[in-house]
Amino acid sequence: MDELNKGMSALRSGDLEEARTLLAQAVSQAPLNADAYEGLADVLEQQGRIEIARDLCETALIQIPESIFLHRKAVSLNMTLEDLESAERAAERFVLAFDDDGDAWLALGDVLAKAGKTDRALRSYQHAQERSEDDWRPWHRMGLIHEKKDDARSACVAFRNAARLAPENHRPMRALARVLKRQDKNDEAQEAFDQAQRLAQAEEHQNRH
Repeated sequence: MDELNKGMSALRSGDLEEARTLLAQAVSQAPLNADAYEGLADVLEQQGRIEIARDLCETALIQIPESIFLHRKAVSLNMTLEDLESAERAAERFVLAFDDDGDAWLALGDVLAKAGKTDRALRSYQHAQERSEDDWRPWHRMGLIHEKKDDARSACVAFRNAARLAPENHRPMRALARVLKRQDKNDEAQEAFDQAQRLAQAEEHQNRH
Protein backbone atom coordinates (compact mmCIF):
# COMPACT_ATOMS: atom_id res chain seq x y z
CA MET A 1 0.00 0.00 0.00
CA ASP A 2 2.11 2.85 -1.37
CA GLU A 3 0.23 5.76 0.26
CA LEU A 4 0.52 4.14 3.69
CA ASN A 5 4.26 3.60 3.40
CA LYS A 6 4.85 7.08 1.99
CA GLY A 7 2.59 8.62 4.61
CA MET A 8 4.38 6.90 7.48
CA SER A 9 7.72 7.98 6.01
CA ALA A 10 6.49 11.58 5.85
CA LEU A 11 5.29 11.32 9.45
CA ARG A 12 8.69 10.07 10.61
CA SER A 13 10.41 12.92 8.80
CA GLY A 14 8.09 15.50 10.35
CA ASP A 15 6.23 16.52 7.18
CA LEU A 16 2.81 16.41 8.81
CA GLU A 17 0.78 17.95 5.98
CA GLU A 18 2.14 15.50 3.44
CA ALA A 19 1.65 12.65 5.91
CA ARG A 20 -1.95 13.68 6.54
CA THR A 21 -2.76 13.80 2.82
CA LEU A 22 -1.19 10.43 2.10
CA LEU A 23 -2.61 8.66 5.14
CA ALA A 24 -6.09 10.03 4.45
CA GLN A 25 -5.79 8.50 1.00
CA ALA A 26 -4.65 5.24 2.56
CA VAL A 27 -7.70 5.18 4.83
CA SER A 28 -9.98 5.90 1.88
CA GLN A 29 -8.46 3.09 -0.17
CA ALA A 30 -8.39 0.53 2.64
CA PRO A 31 -11.02 1.38 5.27
CA LEU A 32 -10.28 -1.80 7.23
CA ASN A 33 -6.54 -1.20 7.53
CA ALA A 34 -5.82 -0.34 11.16
CA ASP A 35 -2.29 0.85 10.37
CA ALA A 36 -3.65 3.61 8.13
CA TYR A 37 -6.01 4.85 10.84
CA GLU A 38 -3.27 4.67 13.44
CA GLY A 39 -0.90 6.73 11.33
CA LEU A 40 -3.53 9.33 10.50
CA ALA A 41 -4.59 9.62 14.15
CA ASP A 42 -0.96 10.23 15.13
CA VAL A 43 -0.64 12.96 12.50
CA LEU A 44 -3.83 14.70 13.60
CA GLU A 45 -2.79 14.55 17.24
CA GLN A 46 0.61 16.06 16.47
CA GLN A 47 -1.14 18.82 14.52
CA GLY A 48 -3.29 19.60 17.55
CA ARG A 49 -6.49 18.40 15.87
CA ILE A 50 -7.43 16.37 18.91
CA GLU A 51 -11.18 16.21 18.44
CA ILE A 52 -10.82 15.15 14.81
CA ALA A 53 -8.29 12.48 15.82
CA ARG A 54 -10.64 11.23 18.55
CA ASP A 55 -13.59 11.07 16.17
CA LEU A 56 -11.45 9.22 13.63
CA CYS A 57 -10.54 6.58 16.22
CA GLU A 58 -14.16 6.21 17.31
CA THR A 59 -15.27 5.71 13.70
CA ALA A 60 -12.44 3.28 13.00
CA LEU A 61 -13.25 1.17 16.06
CA ILE A 62 -16.72 0.47 14.70
CA GLN A 63 -15.07 -1.27 11.77
CA ILE A 64 -11.86 -2.50 13.43
CA PRO A 65 -12.68 -3.30 17.07
CA GLU A 66 -9.62 -5.57 17.36
CA SER A 67 -7.11 -2.71 17.19
CA ILE A 68 -5.48 -2.23 20.59
CA PHE A 69 -3.83 0.97 19.40
CA LEU A 70 -7.14 2.57 18.44
CA HIS A 71 -8.70 1.65 21.79
CA ARG A 72 -5.75 3.10 23.68
CA LYS A 73 -5.66 6.21 21.50
CA ALA A 74 -9.39 6.85 21.94
CA VAL A 75 -8.94 6.81 25.71
CA SER A 76 -5.90 9.08 25.69
CA LEU A 77 -7.42 11.60 23.28
CA ASN A 78 -10.55 11.87 25.40
CA MET A 79 -8.32 12.43 28.42
CA THR A 80 -6.45 15.15 26.55
CA LEU A 81 -9.80 16.77 25.77
CA GLU A 82 -10.71 16.39 29.48
CA ASP A 83 -13.86 14.58 28.43
CA LEU A 84 -13.81 12.12 31.31
CA GLU A 85 -17.26 10.71 30.60
CA SER A 86 -16.27 9.75 27.05
CA ALA A 87 -12.87 8.58 28.27
CA GLU A 88 -14.53 6.25 30.77
CA ARG A 89 -16.78 4.81 28.08
CA ALA A 90 -13.79 4.31 25.79
CA ALA A 91 -11.79 2.64 28.56
CA GLU A 92 -14.66 0.33 29.50
CA ARG A 93 -14.97 -0.65 25.85
CA PHE A 94 -11.22 -1.30 25.84
CA VAL A 95 -11.39 -3.74 28.76
CA LEU A 96 -14.44 -5.47 27.29
CA ALA A 97 -12.51 -6.07 24.08
CA PHE A 98 -9.22 -7.00 25.80
CA ASP A 99 -10.04 -8.31 29.25
CA ASP A 100 -6.67 -10.08 29.53
CA ASP A 101 -4.64 -6.99 28.65
CA GLY A 102 -3.10 -5.22 31.62
CA ASP A 103 -2.76 -1.94 29.73
CA ALA A 104 -6.51 -1.86 29.13
CA TRP A 105 -7.25 -2.11 32.85
CA LEU A 106 -4.49 0.41 33.58
CA ALA A 107 -6.12 2.86 31.18
CA LEU A 108 -9.50 2.40 32.86
CA GLY A 109 -7.92 2.90 36.26
CA ASP A 110 -6.27 6.13 35.13
CA VAL A 111 -9.58 7.51 33.87
CA LEU A 112 -11.40 6.56 37.05
CA ALA A 113 -8.66 8.00 39.24
CA LYS A 114 -8.77 11.26 37.29
CA ALA A 115 -12.55 11.33 37.80
CA GLY A 116 -12.12 10.84 41.55
CA LYS A 117 -13.65 7.34 41.50
CA THR A 118 -10.83 5.96 43.62
CA ASP A 119 -12.40 2.68 44.76
CA ARG A 120 -13.18 1.62 41.20
CA ALA A 121 -9.76 2.83 40.10
CA LEU A 122 -8.11 0.62 42.71
CA ARG A 123 -10.04 -2.40 41.49
CA SER A 124 -9.02 -1.64 37.92
CA TYR A 125 -5.36 -1.36 38.92
CA GLN A 126 -5.65 -4.66 40.78
CA HIS A 127 -6.98 -6.27 37.61
CA ALA A 128 -4.07 -4.73 35.69
CA GLN A 129 -1.57 -6.11 38.20
CA GLU A 130 -3.09 -9.59 38.01
CA ARG A 131 -2.75 -9.56 34.21
CA SER A 132 0.73 -8.02 34.10
CA GLU A 133 2.49 -9.29 37.18
CA ASP A 134 5.90 -7.93 36.12
CA ASP A 135 4.62 -4.39 35.50
CA TRP A 136 5.45 -1.88 38.23
CA ARG A 137 2.89 0.70 37.12
CA PRO A 138 -0.26 -0.83 38.66
CA TRP A 139 1.43 -1.06 42.05
CA HIS A 140 2.68 2.51 41.79
CA ARG A 141 -0.75 3.82 40.88
CA MET A 142 -2.37 1.82 43.68
CA GLY A 143 0.15 3.35 46.05
CA LEU A 144 -0.76 6.85 44.93
CA ILE A 145 -4.43 6.20 45.61
CA HIS A 146 -3.73 4.65 49.02
CA GLU A 147 -1.59 7.67 49.84
CA LYS A 148 -4.38 10.00 48.79
CA LYS A 149 -6.78 8.05 51.03
CA ASP A 150 -4.29 8.37 53.95
CA ASP A 151 -3.75 4.62 54.05
CA ALA A 152 0.00 4.77 54.65
CA ARG A 153 0.43 1.06 55.33
CA SER A 154 -1.16 0.00 52.05
CA ALA A 155 0.69 2.76 50.20
CA CYS A 156 4.04 1.52 51.52
CA VAL A 157 3.26 -2.05 50.47
CA ALA A 158 2.30 -0.90 46.99
CA PHE A 159 5.32 1.36 46.54
CA ARG A 160 7.69 -1.35 47.79
CA ASN A 161 6.24 -3.78 45.25
CA ALA A 162 6.60 -1.18 42.50
CA ALA A 163 10.22 -0.55 43.50
CA ARG A 164 10.93 -4.29 43.52
CA LEU A 165 9.62 -4.61 39.96
CA ALA A 166 11.37 -1.47 38.73
CA PRO A 167 14.64 -1.35 40.68
CA GLU A 168 16.18 1.21 38.30
CA ASN A 169 13.22 3.63 38.39
CA HIS A 170 13.38 6.41 40.97
CA ARG A 171 9.66 7.19 41.14
CA PRO A 172 8.44 4.29 43.33
CA MET A 173 11.32 4.79 45.75
CA ARG A 174 10.70 8.53 45.93
CA ALA A 175 7.02 7.90 46.64
CA LEU A 176 7.94 5.39 49.34
CA ALA A 177 10.24 7.96 50.96
CA ARG A 178 7.43 10.49 50.97
CA VAL A 179 5.00 8.13 52.74
CA LEU A 180 7.60 6.98 55.27
CA LYS A 181 8.38 10.60 56.07
CA ARG A 182 4.72 11.27 56.81
CA GLN A 183 4.78 8.31 59.21
CA ASP A 184 7.75 9.88 61.01
CA LYS A 185 9.93 6.93 59.99
CA ASN A 186 12.73 9.35 59.30
CA ASP A 187 15.65 6.94 58.99
CA GLU A 188 13.82 4.69 56.53
CA ALA A 189 12.53 7.71 54.66
CA GLN A 190 16.02 9.16 54.30
CA GLU A 191 17.39 5.85 53.08
CA ALA A 192 14.62 5.58 50.49
CA PHE A 193 15.10 9.21 49.45
CA ASP A 194 18.85 8.75 49.02
CA GLN A 195 18.23 5.66 46.89
CA ALA A 196 15.72 7.58 44.77
CA GLN A 197 18.27 10.36 44.27
CA ARG A 198 20.92 7.89 43.12
CA LEU A 199 18.48 6.29 40.70
CA ALA A 200 17.38 9.67 39.33
CA GLN A 201 20.98 10.69 38.75
CA ALA A 202 21.72 7.39 37.02
CA GLU A 203 18.66 7.83 34.78
CA GLU A 204 19.73 11.37 33.92
CA HIS A 205 23.24 10.21 33.08
CA GLN A 206 21.90 7.42 30.89
CA ASN A 207 19.56 9.79 29.05
CA ARG A 208 22.46 12.11 28.27
CA HIS A 209 24.32 9.26 26.66
